Amino acid sequence: MHVSALLIFSSLGIANSISGVIANSNVHERTSGTREVRLWDHRSKAPNCPKTAHTESLSNSTLYLWAINAKDGYSYPECWAMQPNFTIPHLAGLEGTLGLSLGNGSAVGYNRWTKALNSSLHGPPANQYVMILTGSVLVHFPNVTDIVRLVAGQIIIAIDISSVSSGHYSDWAAGASAISVQFQNGLIPAHSVVNSSYCG
Repeated sequence: MHVSALLIFSSLGIANSISGVIANSNVHERTSGTREVRLWDHRSKAPNCPKTAHTESLSNSTLYLWAINAKDGYSYPECWAMQPNFTIPHLAGLEGTLGLSLGNGSAVGYNRWTKALNSSLHGPPANQYVMILTGSVLVHFPNVTDIVRLVAGQIIIAIDISSVSSGHYSDWAAGASAISVQFQNGLIPAHSVVNSSYCG
């Protein structure tokens, strides 16, 4: 089964492949010792990313997403530059936006936290996107000091499944909700690693 998610911040729709469309991107300030993870679009500069990777040409712009990867049994953050770059869709209702394919999905889930939850150490059930719809979540790791705060309208990639990592912690605020989209056959979407840290 092919499923997809069309993202315009917290708005989602179903199509034939996972696609992302960005109209703009807000920059969030860091608060209370946590890091705000940002959705990086063509107007933003990713940390430690060579200037040659950025261009004024909209069709050569890049989407940067934060990923939870694993190495030596531990989860850690990375900043990914998603491939391919943005193109300009020629579809009714998407005029003036930037679009790109985020690959194919196999299962879509929705979760809402009716009360706050500080999770135990865990990984995702499968390699997947997690799209925050409402509220916020704090993500932290056993061996990384920073705590990251994700808010509505942001996407993260989680591939620290139990076979490769002991996992991460996630503290969800009451009223938070998210959609998860598992990668078809577990295949990780095309990307390059910009930074072995956060996108922001």
